[in-house]
Amino acid sequence: MERMTAPASAKAELHALIETLSLDQAQDFLDYLNLQLDPDELTPEEEEAVRKAMEEFEHGETISGADLERELGIEVSA
Repeated sequence: MERMTAPASAKAELHALIETLSLDQAQDFLDYLNLQLDPDELTPEEEEAVRKAMEEFEHGETISGADLERELGIEVSA
């Protein structure tokens, strides 16, 4: 697709690009745009993830950074 340059064409170009996205890509893009518009507002899914993480933390259901690095096969700490 040839890139349009006129400011009035920006919306048309965006519409055309959106049509090429998979459903997953469209959802990711929508999440990104929503974050840009209101970065302080969490989605219901994010709120649930935070609530669950806090419960796990309060119940001691955590692992050390070193264990996490081993589990993921990475080395973050120096």
